[in-house]
Amino acid sequence: MRDDMGRLPDIIEAIGRIFRVSCKGRDYFYDDEMAQVWVVHHLRILGEAVRGLSPEFRNANPGIPWSDIIGMRNIPVHHYFGIDRGMLSGKLLNMTCRY
Repeated sequence: MRDDMGRLPDIIEAIGRIFRVSCKGRDYFYDDEMAQVWVVHHLRILGEAVRGLSPEFRNANPGIPWSDIIGMRNIPVHHYFGIDRGMLSGKLLNMTCRY
C-alpha cells in the first residue's frame, strides 16, 4: 500500500491536468466532450488519491477541503448519469482557476 508521500505526486498531477482544461473556460468545457471525459477521469484519480491519504495527513493540513475533493470524485463514480455539466464546470472553475 502506498503512503501519503507516494500519493502526493498523483494528486499534484491530477490537479494540473484538471486545471489545464478547466481554465480554458466554461464554454470550452461544456462544448467539448473529450474535455469532459478528461476532467472526469482526473477527478476520479484525484479523489481516489485524496481518499487514500491518512487521517493524520489530512488533519495536519486543515486548510484543504478534503471532503469536497472526495465528494467531487463521488459524482462521476456513483452518479454518472446524473452529472450536470454546468454545475461541474462551475465548481471546477471556482476550485481551480482562483489559484
